[in-house]
Amino acid sequence: MPASIDPSPADLVRTLRERSGLSQQELADRAGVSQSVISRLERGKVLPGLDFLGRVLESLELQLILGTAPLWQTIDEQLEAAAGRSVEDVFEDAELLLFDGGFSLLAADDSLAEIPHRFCGLTAAALLGAPVPIAQCEVVIPNDAKTMDSFDLWIYRQEAKRWNDRLQMFYGVSRDPRDPGSNRWRAMCGEVRVSFAAELPPAVSVTYQGRALPVVALPFVETTDPYAARVLQRMRERAADRD
Repeated sequence: MPASIDPSPADLVRTLRERSGLSQQELADRAGVSQSVISRLERGKVLPGLDFLGRVLESLELQLILGTAPLWQTIDEQLEAAAGRSVEDVFEDAELLLFDGGFSLLAADDSLAEIPHRFCGLTAAALLGAPVPIAQCEVVIPNDAKTMDSFDLWIYRQEAKRWNDRLQMFYGVSRDPRDPGSNRWRAMCGEVRVSFAAELPPAVSVTYQGRALPVVALPFVETTDPYAARVLQRMRERAADRD
């Protein structure tokens, strides 16, 4: 199976420029360079420095953000390790890690009983039988005022701490979900990552230990977690190769 690769700077700039409906000359004018510079960049003839690449992306009203991600080989190994495991085994293992980044699926569902929600991300994929690794409990809830008030109360009842991106720990930031910050929480039911949506995506009912759980249908499964997004992308690529 050929390995998937991330886009090169050339592919990235070309794709984003075309998506914005700009010609090379128009992008060059915005970035303050010649059209030939953009052309050479998009053909991979030059390897741009971070400052220059950031300037070009800023011309597209985008910001360059540096980050890290697991190698595709690592994700392939994780997917292989998850293959053949039962849904029960996957979530029982997550519950064993309740106080170390895991979660209790049924406790999370119980705690959210008064809040419209769907399980999403890798949690949904695993419930639907996909061979994926899981860690956090991923859910999506509506972002209307009433639901946000209910979720604020959930945070209080669960004594939930919010993840601080700057300090890389659950400490030192506002717990109010309406305030800016990571939507990752350490609660009594475990670690929960929340996505907010104007409308809940289509769902299916999945029975787990006799409980019917609301789960985002697999074609609509998305996530706000960069690692989970990478795993979902690779899972879909592998499934497409098999087809």
